[in-house]
Amino acid sequence: MSQALPNELELHQRLLNRDETASAELFARYMNWLVDALKARYPRIAHYDETLVKDAVSDALFSYIDRPETYNPELKGLKRFLYMSANGDLLNLWRKVQQRTQRETSLEQLVELGRETGNMIIESPDESNKGLDALTMEERWQQIQELVPDERDLQVIALMSSGVRKTKDYAEALGITELPEAEQSKRVKQVKDRLKKRLQRADWSKFIEKEANRGQ
Repeated sequence: MSQALPNELELHQRLLNRDETASAELFARYMNWLVDALKARYPRIAHYDETLVKDAVSDALFSYIDRPETYNPELKGLKRFLYMSANGDLLNLWRKVQQRTQRETSLEQLVELGRETGNMIIESPDESNKGLDALTMEERWQQIQELVPDERDLQVIALMSSGVRKTKDYAEALGITELPEAEQSKRVKQVKDRLKKRLQRADWSKFIEKEANRGQ
């Protein structure tokens, strides 16, 4: 037995038949309801940026319009189907926003760490590469972030470039302080060696050496 209401089945069939008026009716019937429902469920997201909610709803509706066969009336009502779809789209959008914000925050923290430790990152890591001579600290860290996108790896690089040697500082950055000290040392060495090799392949190894020397 179908879980969809008669009016939902009728609209769904029109979309399957590519009725040119069905898309407009779909938006008129569900757009505002979906937006209000998601804003009520996720007030934090709506407060941050209401357009995220509207974009998620629009994406869900257009996705259904493009592929109406993905909806099975026997499993759930159309309103419920659209709500679940828009909910998933909104959470994906919000996750991307958080990831972008986290990357930007990490970059700001790394730049600030460089300032606090006196590491003015303005010299080329490779003296033969004169094109990097004029880069600012922010631009340097942006390039390093592209090379090493993981936040914890970036924190390790910041510590290395500041001349930090204590294992506990690296263990805190890596989130492994609960491990025995011997295991912490082993893990820290593995991560540092891996990052040094990655930077070396990209001709950034001298950057670590120079900044570490400055931090001493």
